[in-house]
Amino acid sequence: MKQQKSVFELIVTGLKIGIIFAFVITCMAVYSYFNDKPSPSTSTKEEPKKVVAPVKEVKDYKSWSYVLNNINFDAIKKSNYDVVIIDIETNNKLVDVETIKSLNPKKVFAYASLGQAENYRSYWKKEWNKTPPEWIGKENRYWKDNFEIKNLMAPEWVEISKRTVDMIIAMGYDGVLVNGLPETTQAVDFLNEIVSYIKSKKPTLSVFVQDSENLSSDARFMGLIDGIVKQGLIFSRLSDGTSGKVNGEEYITRTIETLKKFKQNNKQVFVVEFVSGDLYATAKKRIEENSFIPYSAPLTLNVLR
Repeated sequence: MKQQKSVFELIVTGLKIGIIFAFVITCMAVYSYFNDKPSPSTSTKEEPKKVVAPVKEVKDYKSWSYVLNNINFDAIKKSNYDVVIIDIETNNKLVDVETIKSLNPKKVFAYASLGQAENYRSYWKKEWNKTPPEWIGKENRYWKDNFEIKNLMAPEWVEISKRTVDMIIAMGYDGVLVNGLPETTQAVDFLNEIVSYIKSKKPTLSVFVQDSENLSSDARFMGLIDGIVKQGLIFSRLSDGTSGKVNGEEYITRTIETLKKFKQNNKQVFVVEFVSGDLYATAKKRIEENSFIPYSAPLTLNVLR
């Protein structure tokens, strides 16, 4: 009887194990069904994420300043200027990120001579002093060590310009002032290439150009920039490094009308005059009459006024 009972108990135990196993399998199947089955409101395919470009705020600056040499950052901090344009290097060293941050809430723009090559920049190769590449032209008669770019779309120069943009973005600047562009169709092609690159990296970076106001005749130009810096609207900058001679009225009137087009397209117009005292007071009055924003600076751009 003991053996029969043992067999019977084995049978019962086996049935229990079978029932438990079946129950576990059933539970797993139910769990899998409800967790793997897509809900009516969810697609089995992952929806692509929509990339929304930041909305670029409309700027309405009231004042600005322009210092490229011997930059006094303490003086800038104490000033009331909305915008300060500085060189990305001071004393042959890059301005550090923390210094730029310390100027907040001022907007800090980086000066970038992308229309001319400068032989004191880090990209300049020593061999270029004797044998420059074919895309580098003559030295600028106004600014020593600055050289014309004969072909702005030369791959090497485009790459150098993009590296400069990368550096400006990495250092936290709010904008860039592009200087040295000739008034040619190729200049707009080049600017389009650079601005497209900027937008792909930091869409909110403001883009201003220096002079080159007649590029506004190209329909693409206005859509590429946020503003313009005009040098010497009322008083001319002379080839001997001096300023103070008033420009001809025809030139002044024509240039004002051109600059008004920028205002009509919601672009900022900054005007720097390289005079001071009564001469600047005369220039300032006329500049402000046209809703442009004036600034007085020495020709060397080494003092904050």
